[in-house]
Amino acid sequence: MTKKEFIQRLIIRTAPPLEKAAAGIAYAEQLWKRLTDHGYGATDPTGPRDTKDWYRQLQGEQKRQFDAFWRSFNHKKGRNRAAMRWHQMGDIDQASANQIIEAAAKEATTPLAPGVARKMAEGWLTEKRWLDHATQSAPKGEENRLRLIDLNNKLKAYKQLNKQGKLDDQIAAVTRQIEALKGTRHEH
Repeated sequence: MTKKEFIQRLIIRTAPPLEKAAAGIAYAEQLWKRLTDHGYGATDPTGPRDTKDWYRQLQGEQKRQFDAFWRSFNHKKGRNRAAMRWHQMGDIDQASANQIIEAAAKEATTPLAPGVARKMAEGWLTEKRWLDHATQSAPKGEENRLRLIDLNNKLKAYKQLNKQGKLDDQIAAVTRQIEALKGTRHEH
């Protein structure tokens, strides 16, 4: 808490009459000083935080890839923090970047249940959500079994959360994925 916030809260909480507000402010300032002298309160002056412009840190191919991602993701909030995550991912080969960009486009068009907000780009990148949209060319053996377990667990969770009927679209999508995966399973 800053000194300013401390004094404002103290004055508001005690609510002195307006003619005594100056005395209340003086009291709050003296109290802040005593608290600070005894090891309570801020010892360093506080001010606005320095923020880094992460978007400007992106250069060359990394910037072009991020711009393509940002256009595809189409949720225009938090660009600087999303750029920070992209920067932290380092150099990305073009195939991986294309996979992320294509998944971002799919994410942008995925319908959401009523009352559900779209994940911001920073969190989407941090959680590697593009893997949720990864198209697998006929997964085999153990990978297929693990994917089925994951999808069945998602389906159970969605059904449990669907007591209010708000997750019907997600349940239908996961059910289709399970059916498609089981269909590819029988082809091999």
